[in-house]
Amino acid sequence: MKNSTLNAHVFFIGGAADQESYYLIGPLRHINQARQKFLRSLYKEFGATNNIFVHTYGYNRIYKDEDIEANVISKLQQNDLIYIIGHSLGGWNSAHLSRKLVDRGFRVKILITLDPVGEGTLVWLGSNIYRQPECEPKAEFWINIRAEIKRLTISDIVARAGQQWTIEQGPDLNEVIYTAHCNALHLYRQPLSTGKSAMWYVLDSLKKALFA
Repeated sequence: MKNSTLNAHVFFIGGAADQESYYLIGPLRHINQARQKFLRSLYKEFGATNNIFVHTYGYNRIYKDEDIEANVISKLQQNDLIYIIGHSLGGWNSAHLSRKLVDRGFRVKILITLDPVGEGTLVWLGSNIYRQPECEPKAEFWINIRAEIKRLTISDIVARAGQQWTIEQGPDLNEVIYTAHCNALHLYRQPLSTGKSAMWYVLDSLKKALFA
């Protein structure tokens, strides 16, 4: 039975050159591929989903407090369920966003960071991202996925220059998937060591919360 008293918001946050140009590159829309796969799976699983709202932003749209207020908080009610999927620099800023929201009393059900990047000094200087001491995620369930590949693509070279976020503790699931850094869709839908993908965890949580 559908729970009509709850709404859910799913935020897809892209990295550098994803939603807009970054040093004359892009927009490449990598996170949009993950979003479209999610929407197709959502409709197939649940049909009409009038109480699930899906949003897509670039990493720099959730950086300043006024941007978070306009792009995220203004869309929420206090009891809404929140899911955040961030890729690359978007993964880094999504970690910050999750902390901001929980500190404001909102409920972040799942945070997914797809090969987050942001430890390098050069990206701090040239991008709207937070420094590491401020990047402390808060969520009921956190999945972090690191991309590794033997033959580097341009995106992997750029990610390494920006320094992938090395996370040793904190996530409930902390996994490695062997694919290119730019492949947000593969990172999102590839089965993890549990046999379930990051996307599956979002869909399963929504099913239990809204359609049980």
